[in-house]
Amino acid sequence: MNFPAYSEYKDSGVEWLGMVPEYWQISRLKNYVRMRYGDALASDIRKSGDIPVYGSNGPVGTHARPNTRAPAIIVGRKGSHGKIVWAESGGFVIDTAYAIDNSETSQNIRWLYYLLQILVLDSLSQDTGVPGLSRDKAYQLHITIPPKKEQESIANFLDRETARIDKLIAEKQNFIKLLKEKRQALISHVVTKGLNPNVKMKDSGIEWIGEVPVHWDDTKIKHVLKSVTSGTSVNAADNPANNDQIGVLKTSAVYGGDFNYRKNKTVITEEVDRVTCPLKKGTLIVSRMNTPELVGAAGFVDEAPSNIFLPDRLWQVEFTGAVETKFIHYWTLTSSYRHQVKLSCDGTSSTMQNISQDAFKNYVFTAPIRDEQIEIVEFVNEKFKVLSLLELETQKSIDFLKEHRTALISAAVTGKIDVRHNNCCPPNRSC
Repeated sequence: MNFPAYSEYKDSGVEWLGMVPEYWQISRLKNYVRMRYGDALASDIRKSGDIPVYGSNGPVGTHARPNTRAPAIIVGRKGSHGKIVWAESGGFVIDTAYAIDNSETSQNIRWLYYLLQILVLDSLSQDTGVPGLSRDKAYQLHITIPPKKEQESIANFLDRETARIDKLIAEKQNFIKLLKEKRQALISHVVTKGLNPNVKMKDSGIEWIGEVPVHWDDTKIKHVLKSVTSGTSVNAADNPANNDQIGVLKTSAVYGGDFNYRKNKTVITEEVDRVTCPLKKGTLIVSRMNTPELVGAAGFVDEAPSNIFLPDRLWQVEFTGAVETKFIHYWTLTSSYRHQVKLSCDGTSSTMQNISQDAFKNYVFTAPIRDEQIEIVEFVNEKFKVLSLLELETQKSIDFLKEHRTALISAAVTGKIDVRHNNCCPPNRSC
């Protein structure tokens, strides 16, 4: 949809604003907004209630009383600094965020919510030991100020248009979720039941495995294992290594059940001589220490650049020729594997768990002979290609919609488009 421009513009004198409607004011944010610090509220002193508590990244719990009026804008101050969250019913804002309600601005608060989204506040870090949004720097930003009635028109227009875009994004995200569920169902079936729907089944005798094809045998990892090695913990910068640098894998390299060697950190020069266990193609990388949901996560190594090494929290597992490593990788994505991980992991913290090599080596799986394993792997690979392509194309569409959403907000609040006559009442709002 194309929208008209205003009839007359002037140079704002501000690079990022460019030309703005001739009668709009230009001023600094500090003249129209006060970003109030949130209050300390330790989780152990929160009282039972239904008031949402907001931090730098959005809702973090509930409390018995609010400390900001409704509606309110929450601006992340620490962590996800610069993130803008709308709190329709107000809430309690903790000290990792700023709060803005109607008492802290003389402008239309919904219009202000959209304006703040395009100010790139996350780039305004304060000069302290902990990165965060500098309120003083934010206050110095120049903004455009249309008349109050026009602010309302812009807010109503953006409410309606962003709701439409958000609905499309949600539908596409749900489609990706369904694709992932289909992928999981495919793995769970063929890796534990095989490709022949008419094959005779038998009781495996193991509760979490159930029935398996009659010609499949159960065995333990240790009976098909060649080696389990891990690397060394070294100091590294958070950016990924170039081809002429040494990188050490992050544990996130195996998140989601796939392996991505690009998720690595550049080892600092002084530590390069300490790295051990170079990445090897055709192996299985396993996270031996992580959160309860991610401990034991594994990925198959399709590519192994010679400059990438393992840390001590990841294992590199090699198997004998009796099994196809990719088959074992697909097996690690089944509930049978996750059940055994859950039973065997331990740790002093509920948020960080470990699995021992002894436990890992005693995990039980069922499988056919290697030739049939290869058939299953090839079948799953082909199915995954189709699902992955659909997911990639859908994600591209989501990214485009998000970019369009941002561009539309920017165009409206800076006056590049005139939406005064597109002021239909947005959904779920009275006009």
